[in-house]
Amino acid sequence: MGFFRVMSIYTTSDRDNVKNAIIDLATGKRVVQVDVAGKTREFHSTNIKAMRALLEEIQADLASSSEISGARRVSTTIASDTW
Repeated sequence: MGFFRVMSIYTTSDRDNVKNAIIDLATGKRVVQVDVAGKTREFHSTNIKAMRALLEEIQADLASSSEISGARRVSTTIASDTW
């Protein structure tokens, strides 16, 4: 049986950048710039829901790309009490 890995469009650095930006917005910063998938995106504090959706998309992409038959999936999230 062969194993294969699907390439992700996101990296763990993209995930970490978005997590840090969400924390920045949640702690009072009004505007953040985030590098994701080779592009710089700007988010305002009113768009924190969009940032959370992007984080979920990145995490799902990373999880699916690292899935190997028989492998265990581990997901990381930011605790909701930090927003």
